[in-house]
Amino acid sequence: MIQAGSEDAAWINVLQYVVPVAACAWALAGIFRQQVAKPSLLRRHAAPPLAPAGAA
Repeated sequence: MIQAGSEDAAWINVLQYVVPVAACAWALAGIFRQQVAKPSLLRRHAAPPLAPAGAA
């Protein structure tokens, strides 16, 4: 059972739900807003190939 935040002021009870729900919504929006890198961009920034053994 969830305990009320305040018996006298009902509007304070709303805050105990609004604050965590707003925080979750903000966090999830940040997660789903991230864009996935395109494979062509990943290849463009890849490390150069290693030199053959013995080449100095």
